[in-house]
Amino acid sequence: MVAIANYFFDSIPYDAYRAEAGELRECLVALAAPFDLAHARLDPAAAIAAASWRVEEVPTRPDYADPVINELCAEYAAASDGAVVLLPVAGFTALDYLARLGGGRLLVLTSDKGYRDPALRAAHDDFTVVHHGGCVSLSVNFHALARFVERKGGFALPREQRSDGFYAGVLGLGLAPAALPRCLTALDDMARFGPATTSG
Repeated sequence: MVAIANYFFDSIPYDAYRAEAGELRECLVALAAPFDLAHARLDPAAAIAAASWRVEEVPTRPDYADPVINELCAEYAAASDGAVVLLPVAGFTALDYLARLGGGRLLVLTSDKGYRDPALRAAHDDFTVVHHGGCVSLSVNFHALARFVERKGGFALPREQRSDGFYAGVLGLGLAPAALPRCLTALDDMARFGPATTSG
């Protein structure tokens, strides 16, 4: 099973937590004022752009059905750096589902704005929402996606993060990277030239 996830993971549901003192606090997001549905039907882009929200943080102990996600939560809690963790729970579900369809073998080609380096997480902790003419998106936590597939015996390449806030790579389950030489060559090429690079 091969899936193309170009600007996909940034627009599906996330759970959000703040890691402090070895614990996670769940970030509950709600609209700060009633959403004008009538206006939204007439001009959805303007209604979304005008929306504002508030965030309430409550202590929690994550208890997901998948133990791998709970292990990831414990890993982020141990960081205790005060940054918000955007956990791509819908992305995890999609990867599991597609892997089952592929008989346990899955290759995902993905690119999006986001971060693979956990040191960059703090730069994405303010729930910055980007508006795209009637829809919204978030920065993708590729670090979490990579750790998820790695804990399930898969791989995520490349391991390095480009400096421009754009990530392009592959996620694999039930596959060996060495069996994909052309794919790895393409990744090397993209590190030097891609949609977020410019020529001098």
